[in-house]
Amino acid sequence: NAHCVSVRQGSTDFWALRADDPDKTVARRVWSTEITVGRVDGQPAGFSCRLLVSATEDSLSYVPAVPGLVRQIADEFTLQNGGLTLRSMPELVDDTAGLDVLISKIEDPARLLPIVVFSVPDGANEALVDVKALSGKLVGLAQLVTVSSDCAWKLTDAFGKQRSIFGGGFRTYLPGFSTAETPYRHPLVVPQHLQTREQRDRAIQNLSVVLARQSTLSSRLGKEVLTFSNVRRLVARTEAESNQADPQPQEGTVVLSDAEAQRLKAENKELWEELETSEQQHNKEVEDLISEQSKAEQRAEEAEFNLIAAKARIDQLTGVLTSRGQSAEMDTVNPDNWSGFTDWVDRNFAGKVALTPRARKEIKKALFEDVGCACRCVAWLAENPSAANNDVVEAGVTNARCGGDAYPVTWQGQSYQVEWHIKNGNTRAPERCLRIYYFWDGDQIVITHMPSHRKTSMS
Repeated sequence: NAHCVSVRQGSTDFWALRADDPDKTVARRVWSTEITVGRVDGQPAGFSCRLLVSATEDSLSYVPAVPGLVRQIADEFTLQNGGLTLRSMPELVDDTAGLDVLISKIEDPARLLPIVVFSVPDGANEALVDVKALSGKLVGLAQLVTVSSDCAWKLTDAFGKQRSIFGGGFRTYLPGFSTAETPYRHPLVVPQHLQTREQRDRAIQNLSVVLARQSTLSSRLGKEVLTFSNVRRLVARTEAESNQADPQPQEGTVVLSDAEAQRLKAENKELWEELETSEQQHNKEVEDLISEQSKAEQRAEEAEFNLIAAKARIDQLTGVLTSRGQSAEMDTVNPDNWSGFTDWVDRNFAGKVALTPRARKEIKKALFEDVGCACRCVAWLAENPSAANNDVVEAGVTNARCGGDAYPVTWQGQSYQVEWHIKNGNTRAPERCLRIYYFWDGDQIVITHMPSHRKTSMS
């Protein structure tokens, strides 16, 4: 089911298409693709695409992707946005000249689209992610670039370690990038989170969601994106102006009385006013969302700066204590009950170990009797963030993979897979069973559940 409209008036020429396509796998879900091409006053032709979905589901679950038609157009013609050329294939940067061009693009204040840079691991020939396949799915939402291992190190020299990529990981450089701002606004996926098929699929899904959200929030309807209804309204107005200029009815046209014509004109005007009001309200809602997002990012940046400053201060104080031959631990007395456990973790391991809200909630109602053992395990994690499978923590306690008990979590807006835990045997009795489930987020250990065995569908 498709509809097409076009209008040509003087130097203005617009063509728009709306096509509806029922979902191939989900009943009563319909995807609508709007394509608009236009030219004004001899300027280069503009192209925009809008993808909508209509469904009866309570919550939509899908991975965002660009319509295949956009990929075909990008391959056949030259599409540009904010100085970036849009292609369905990623760019490859493996020399200094190409790296200099990439750095200029990333730092360009006029850039409108994100640039996603994938690094190739040392000694490898390709990235950990299938960038070619991904680039076709995301063409128009971002420019994807693969850099060699050598160029990744040079990128580190240019931007600093906190804003770089390494070892097969990738980073999304959002518009407005600057080495003077916090690096945390530009999401990094470390290579440790790309080792398994499940991890790579999850990382690609998260990236697709981030880019789709960025596109939605930064594109205003009627401005950056010209909708099908915009062109249809322009067609109606052009026809109305043409009829006023030539009021003689054509053959086969129904002639209305003046009263009937005035009534229809009034109804038509009312409908257009409602449509304009609706679009203005939508644009305002989008602008409000952008404003709220900006404020939230600012609050997050301030919190991150405070955290970085706190970490730096802790490292400085630790160095002073160590140089004086004193213990670097600020609180050498472990708590003897669970009521003081979370405060003890926060005081002693800031920047090394973090507790999720769920973990804090579980700790409050913990029944495990050996609080001292739990303290020693957390301290061991803080000093051994890259521990291996079956490493011994202490007698009867080991570090091990979760196996079938692995599960996903969301931490600070990012998705992670919890695949590791510390365990003390096979008992499930809450008074004697210790489990500490955690993941590594690139900076610190994040404990998601403790001290009991996590309940699953198998347990």
